[in-house]
Amino acid sequence: MLFSSSVFMLGFLAVTLLVFWLLSKWGLNQFVLPWLLICSILFYSYWNLFPLAGQALTPGDILLIIVSVVFNHQMGMVITSAQLFSSRGELLLIIGTVINLGLIAYYKYANSFLSSVGSLFAAEWNLGN
Repeated sequence: MLFSSSVFMLGFLAVTLLVFWLLSKWGLNQFVLPWLLICSILFYSYWNLFPLAGQALTPGDILLIIVSVVFNHQMGMVITSAQLFSSRGELLLIIGTVINLGLIAYYKYANSFLSSVGSLFAAEWNLGN
């Protein structure tokens, strides 16, 4: 790779902030949120777009990030439409939080948990991802 990841990230931050500032200064506020959304997806997908040597390209993870963003946006819209301090809004918030924590638990900790439990039984368990 031409640049180290820290140099890339520093440049990425500078470009993101510069474009954000320019959009705001020029009164193009309708493009600020889409710009930040695109930058966020690129930032969190960097390791998928430019994998380390020997690491497999995993475009499915980028799709997972996009689906998660869309889900959270839609869930936020539904929660916002609920009556203030209603049990419906509270239930939706709990459901959204549980789904998000479930995704994090599965993708970040499931293999580690299976590996720990598998070592108790002298087995090698993993989810294959």
